[in-house]
Amino acid sequence: MTQDTQRREMPNPQPLYPWIMLVGLLDVFLTARILDLGGIEVNAIANHVLERAGVPGLLVLKLTSFLIVVAICEFIASRGDRRAVQLAEAGIVLNALPVGIGAGQLAMAFAPLLFL
Repeated sequence: MTQDTQRREMPNPQPLYPWIMLVGLLDVFLTARILDLGGIEVNAIANHVLERAGVPGLLVLKLTSFLIVVAICEFIASRGDRRAVQLAEAGIVLNALPVGIGAGQLAMAFAPLLFL
């Protein structure tokens, strides 16, 4: 096997990183909107950060989490382990769950306004 072939076979989670960040930012945005409407943060860690530093603190928490996931993915990928891509995919899914729930909550909150 040539070095070129080995390079092509290495797992590459990097194309997934923008999606992790996008969904993470959507999570923060929707959380801020729901809080503005009187909702609560159910994640204990995020709630602690919100109480201490507000939404900017939540952005820092999300960025820190993102950087940790990227560092772990890159470490795993450097060892040729395809689970690096699976971890990046899990990062997208785990960030998308609260986004979907938050979007559903907002839709339910504003649905009565659509039928006035």
